[in-house]
Amino acid sequence: MSQEILELSQKEHDWIAGNEEFARRLFKDLGLKSDGLQSIDPRMLDAAWAAWLGRHIRGREDPNPFINAFGITFGQYLAERLDLSWKIGTDEDGTELALHGQPGDILVFPPSLVGKRYVAGVTQFFAEVFAEMEQSIGLTRRGRLPDGAQSADPARGWYRRVSRRRVH
Repeated sequence: MSQEILELSQKEHDWIAGNEEFARRLFKDLGLKSDGLQSIDPRMLDAAWAAWLGRHIRGREDPNPFINAFGITFGQYLAERLDLSWKIGTDEDGTELALHGQPGDILVFPPSLVGKRYVAGVTQFFAEVFAEMEQSIGLTRRGRLPDGAQSADPARGWYRRVSRRRVH
């Protein structure tokens, strides 16, 4: 199956906004800045993620609202810093909220990225992933393949390694 990039519906825009509001309340509850998500950077996300994981009891609380809140917040940071736009991405792994950018047909799945790290129990990754994406997207936009990239084909591109890869 080839990838397909679709525009967001109003319902999806509303869902993003709802997750942003949930994130603002969560970060305030965790003692982080509450003056808006614009002040949240990857290091703060790492601190908030670790704090939330420290109080979260697996099996007693649905992690999905938190995974989505962290994913949307990180995604918004990526969108603003790396000139990406929220879209719906469809590929052989399914259909979900994604960030898309050109040139290079860049496609990143922030909620999926966070969800996989939750399952794996990873406590800090936002700063590292952002640095990797910043470098890789810069290289891609200059027409070069990042180290470790297997193909220039968007369906097999580096972004899959970053956002959908298996986490150990």
